[in-house]
Amino acid sequence: MRQLQTIKVGPRLAVSFTVLLAILLAISASVWSGLAHIEQAARVIVDEDASKQQAAADLDRHSQSAALLLLQIVATPERPQRVPLYAAMDEANHKANDALQKLKALPWRSAQAGTLQNLADLRAAYLKAFGETVDLVEADDPAALAKQYGSQTRPALQALLAATAELSAAQQSHMNAEMAEVLSLMGATRGLLLAFSSAAVLIGLLLAWAVTRSITGPLAHSVTVLGAMARGDLRSRVRADGRDETAQMLRQMETMQSGLAQLVKELRASADVVADTAAATRGSAAEVAGGVERQQAEIHQINGVVGAFSAKLDRAAATAGQAQQQARSAAQLADRGQSLIETASREIGLIAGQIRGSAESVDALRQRANSMHDMIEAVTDIAEQTNMLALNAAIEAARAGEMGRGFAVVADEVRNLAARTAQATREVNQVISDMDAQTSDAMARIEQGQREMARGVALIGEIVAPLTELKQGATATVGELDRLATDIAEQVRESQAIAGSVSEIARSADESLKASQDARHGSGRLQEVSAALQAQMRRFVVDG
Repeated sequence: MRQLQTIKVGPRLAVSFTVLLAILLAISASVWSGLAHIEQAARVIVDEDASKQQAAADLDRHSQSAALLLLQIVATPERPQRVPLYAAMDEANHKANDALQKLKALPWRSAQAGTLQNLADLRAAYLKAFGETVDLVEADDPAALAKQYGSQTRPALQALLAATAELSAAQQSHMNAEMAEVLSLMGATRGLLLAFSSAAVLIGLLLAWAVTRSITGPLAHSVTVLGAMARGDLRSRVRADGRDETAQMLRQMETMQSGLAQLVKELRASADVVADTAAATRGSAAEVAGGVERQQAEIHQINGVVGAFSAKLDRAAATAGQAQQQARSAAQLADRGQSLIETASREIGLIAGQIRGSAESVDALRQRANSMHDMIEAVTDIAEQTNMLALNAAIEAARAGEMGRGFAVVADEVRNLAARTAQATREVNQVISDMDAQTSDAMARIEQGQREMARGVALIGEIVAPLTELKQGATATVGELDRLATDIAEQVRESQAIAGSVSEIARSADESLKASQDARHGSGRLQEVSAALQAQMRRFVVDG
């Protein structure tokens, strides 16, 4: 069996069919030879022996007929009555002579040739005696006729008939011997045919069993291994003996099994890494969300302070108008205005400090968002590696054809999970990029607000000196108050701009909070995907 497996299936079948064909050719040759001998013997019987037997029978019959006619002639006294008997007797003698000539024309063996010559001599003696008897009949000499017939004609006829019977019996015996030989040849041919047929059947059965077993055995083993692989067990040992197509297929299966086992191990490791990364990303996203929530509260607080500052500036503008209308009481109002401006300066300083704190919080948020890019890039790389591993698994399963269809489904599921993981990381990355852009914009606006606040503080500092001079002279108060009203109006516009910027920062903080929550949800979904991938990988059993 193992020797057969060293031969490929095509040559193996060709050798089997060649052996069977050689046996069939041997059977055909032996049967053909036997039939040729039978045909030759039958042709001898039909063409020679049967003709000899027929000619001997004709000679015997016509000789007896001529003898009977001679007796009738002897017994007939009148010549006119003997004439038709003479004609019939001549015809019988003529037919007997034809039968004798036919016997002479046929081939005879040396032993039978002497018998035939003796028959011819007896026929000649009989015809001589027969002629003398006819002459005595015509001479009308009864005594001589009786003597001639009794002493010459009848013994010659009896000797002729005895020789004819002997020849016929010898020929019949020879025909029987020939028939026995034909029957013997037929029996020998039938026995040879039976022996060769039995040998062909036995050899055919043996070859069929051996060739079928050498093909179906490895196929059954491959079905068992593929069944185990379909159930997820990649530990089955593949036996690939021989050099035929089934052995090559088993060796390819063994290579595919080892490749799948290695792929499953790598996918398990990747799934564990994805799960750990997803857990870490989810924790980081939760921390970012908490920081953004705190930042949002601080920004809303800043918004309230800026609103209060804007209201105070409005009140300062109203106060400046009243001071312009009440120039006569400028000294008293100047003291009050100086106090209000100092208060405003302190408030602006506080607002500036809060804005700086907001700027630092927003900058910290931006730095944390940038740090998440590295983690998301790691998750993206893992998803791409998982996708490549799943693609390689699908290619290996496609090479296996129908036998790898079960694993192709698993590879497609792994690839889908990797694709969803990559999509989730892209969404998280996009959200973080948007948050980074928004925090950068908020930083720019806060810095602009700081510059405006510094400018406001400087302007308020410039107002202090005129108010001091206002105490010293009421005459210059109206002009100074006009400039103060103008400056306060400018500050109102600037405070409104600052309030708008702070509101924009608040909206950006709200969006950052939503983005951080989306990132947390995305990391949670990534963790679910990694858990599903780990569950799929646990279906497979590998060594180690």
